[in-house]
Amino acid sequence: MIICTMTTASYLHRAKIMARSAKQHHPDAVIVVCLVEKSMHPAARNVPHVDHIVLAKDLGIPEFPKFMFKRNVHEAAYALKAHCLSYLFQLYPQENQLIYLDTDILVLGPFEEVLQALQTHSIVLTPHEVSGTKEGYLFHGVFNTGFCALRRSDNTSRFLEWWRSRVDRYGYDEYKAQQLFYEQTWMNLAACFFDVHILHHAGYNVAYWNLNERGHSLQRLPDRTYRVLGLPLRCFHFSNVSVGLRTALKKYSSKALHQLYRLYVAELRRMGEFKLKRTRWSYNHYSNGALIGQGIRVSYRYSEKLQKEHSDPFEQTNQGMVQKGVLRVAQIISNAPAAYPLPPVNQGGTEKVVYELTEELVRRGIEVYLYAARGSSSHAKTIWYPTHLKEAGIRRFVARTLPKGVNLVHDHTFSSAIARRRFKVPTLCTQHIVRNNGAKNSVYVSKRALQIVGKNKGDFVYNGININEYEFSAKKGDYLLFMGRIVKEKGILKAIEVAEKTGLKLLIAGPIKDHGLFEREIKPRLQSNIEYVGAVGGAHKQHLLKHARCLLFPSLWEEPFGLVMIEAMACGTPVLALRNGSVPEVLGGFPNLICDSMEEMARKVLSEPLPSPEKLRSYVESHFTNLIMTDRYLEIYHRVRSQSGRSKRAGRRKGRNGGRAKIPRRLRRNAPARA
Repeated sequence: MIICTMTTASYLHRAKIMARSAKQHHPDAVIVVCLVEKSMHPAARNVPHVDHIVLAKDLGIPEFPKFMFKRNVHEAAYALKAHCLSYLFQLYPQENQLIYLDTDILVLGPFEEVLQALQTHSIVLTPHEVSGTKEGYLFHGVFNTGFCALRRSDNTSRFLEWWRSRVDRYGYDEYKAQQLFYEQTWMNLAACFFDVHILHHAGYNVAYWNLNERGHSLQRLPDRTYRVLGLPLRCFHFSNVSVGLRTALKKYSSKALHQLYRLYVAELRRMGEFKLKRTRWSYNHYSNGALIGQGIRVSYRYSEKLQKEHSDPFEQTNQGMVQKGVLRVAQIISNAPAAYPLPPVNQGGTEKVVYELTEELVRRGIEVYLYAARGSSSHAKTIWYPTHLKEAGIRRFVARTLPKGVNLVHDHTFSSAIARRRFKVPTLCTQHIVRNNGAKNSVYVSKRALQIVGKNKGDFVYNGININEYEFSAKKGDYLLFMGRIVKEKGILKAIEVAEKTGLKLLIAGPIKDHGLFEREIKPRLQSNIEYVGAVGGAHKQHLLKHARCLLFPSLWEEPFGLVMIEAMACGTPVLALRNGSVPEVLGGFPNLICDSMEEMARKVLSEPLPSPEKLRSYVESHFTNLIMTDRYLEIYHRVRSQSGRSKRAGRRKGRNGGRAKIPRRLRRNAPARA
């Protein structure tokens, strides 16, 4: 039997733990680690309990440098999985059983049930939950492929080829918007086409996402074994151990669960966590050591010209990989009466997002034209709207002034002024508000908005900020903060209610958009502990955000994103928010910050242990930066242009071959009648 895993050098400490625990319960198994690095890392030499380490580049993948350059570390790991399993069956022809385990799995017992199932079935999968399910599994997939078992057979060979080909094609970040979650979603279909056994055993793949059905029942027996729901615990999946699992543990009082967590954390340190965790991924760098620029991978992925010119892109440089002048983008922002010049000063969330996207595109060598209100400034070539221009006239103005050579238009107007009507240049449209204008190639700013407003037609891209512009502070003051437009749907009255319940000071910052509401219901409640400080920006906004005890976000409507939430977390300030709109996504890493009532919010303000400022900022860095946002938009840009090109070529072919031929005048009388 083979037990294998896949890892980068920075996670070798976890692979060591997995190997040791697997060997303890299966001493005769061949333990194999696939290392996704350019060369053998010193820490990978002579690893105890590991029988063989294979480099990903030796798996026999054609044009491997191209394969890797197209993918970031997550995309590469997911796409390599099926390749690795096929390779190991070839490398060990005498072994007929293969079990794949994610690097962060701890084996706690023999896989008796799996081995028994493999006697009669070729493939064994474990569902995320065995007694229920969550809506999220419709996106992530019903089965967790961090654990899967295979038996050598024709069925397995066909399955691996089927799986590999689909993940190679669709295993990119961009396809998550189409509900294709890397390599995992495909398992929903595997049971329809192949001989698959679904193992309904609660002792496999226990993780933070299924603790709701298993967490309270976990027990440690006198013989130091564990049981869950009365069954032997075979393996625990320590995925997202520092955030997701640690947060989930707060809900469960199981002593055994907390013991197991402490045991694993101690093992991480013993295996060299602090030394290895900051190891650079070698495929993030060119051969000369230079960092591969943001967006370069995406450009290479969609450019046949670049792929033909550079068979080994790692031997190049960022300058050599940029196709200057190939992509020329026009960014079109609203010119409604309340439009603000870019960059915005005291308000304007959409303007801020468009400005950050524009600036990052320019930094990446892309030619950008920015249509914006008079007074706007940018490193892009800025075109000001005439002072008299209304929203309805934007399309005509852009059509008349669009510079020659622009080959993509990005419409950010609230009315989808350009994208709603046929335009001569490929166009996509970001819906920054909760509205479906029926525009082709619509992009929403959260998955929730895509589902509710877009009816799952289109894409979603989270808003991002330039985190370097946000000041961080670990020291917090004793005041609560509400920051946003002063309108009822933003929950300003609910924020005041929390201040009144807790007795804590509340500072209210933001432009007054509903003066009647302010005069009738807010102004009379302003007291010594509740203060309105006006619309803020610049240094004043930074000061309020970074020193607040907590930002309150009690939004009452289908908030499409909520930029202030990530701004606060970037400053190290926790956010307490009502479970509306995009909140469960934006605060997905900290579910304990999401509230279902004002009573719960008030209680958490006073007593809930809140995430550390460092973790909050790190979370924004890994999920909501302008770099991540720009990467995602570039993927969509290339796809929209590619689809437009195919559509035009198909139209030309139809005109030549598929249309009704014109009948010469002299032959018309003898032509057959039309059907």
